[in-house]
Amino acid sequence: MQDENLLRSLDERIRMIVGEVLEKERGTGRAISGVLDDESSKLQERLQRIMSKEFISAKEAALLLNCSERHVHNLVDRARRQIGDHPIPFRKVGETTTFLRTELIEWTKAPMTNQLRAVS
Repeated sequence: MQDENLLRSLDERIRMIVGEVLEKERGTGRAISGVLDDESSKLQERLQRIMSKEFISAKEAALLLNCSERHVHNLVDRARRQIGDHPIPFRKVGETTTFLRTELIEWTKAPMTNQLRAVS
């Protein structure tokens, strides 16, 4: 009889602990979801601002192309040195590199040669 009471007591305690853990997890899930929603809306706002501009910066081009700003500068450097057969379209305004947004988007749509390389 004592063993049954002990088992019932333990069972109730385990259920209570599981309930508490699940409640905390639900709370955490909502918090994480809120953070993701906030970041998503900020990204969407930034992209809307970019899409409303005619000329964009290298940082904005990186966001639009989903790459790093350093990669954009490397692409510009390669285009400036005439390396490759599909140079990124850019403009220099003094010391600043800018991109005509529509040209940049069209550039991403053009078929590229030598996309696949054999890896040995």
